[in-house]
Order: sequence, then structure tokens, then C-alpha cells
Amino acid sequence: TSCTGFTISVGGTSPMCLNGYGVFYRISTDATTFCVSAYRSCPDTNPQALADLIKLTLIEMKISFMTSNL
Repeated sequence: TSCTGFTISVGGTSPMCLNGYGVFYRISTDATTFCVSAYRSCPDTNPQALADLIKLTLIEMKISFMTSNL
């Protein structure tokens, strides 16, 4: 993964291996933005499915934090 830190920018990164993923993200005060990439030549990767799972997980984490009594 790669993070832009606190700068206002977006981008992407390529996977470090042919059957891997590249995940680039930015965390701001009101949103988290991310980009998932993979090489098209690899039949074993599915960047859209991974992005969907990351999004679902972040939503579930938000709900968990918002409904907890901490």
C-alpha cells in the first residue's frame, strides 16, 4: 500500500508483483479515498472485488464505531 499522508492529492500505485495488488489511499478528516490496481494479464486477481470488500469493511467499521458505547 501507499499513502499520500495529509496532502490533497489522489493517485495510484502499481502492484509490486505480477499476481498482486497495488492499493493507494488517502485519509482526510471527512473521507477515505483509495485506488486498487492489478495487472490485467493476471487471471488470479480481481481489483474491483478487492475494492468492493475494502469499501464494505470501512462502512462496517464506521457503523461499529458509531454504535459503540466507548
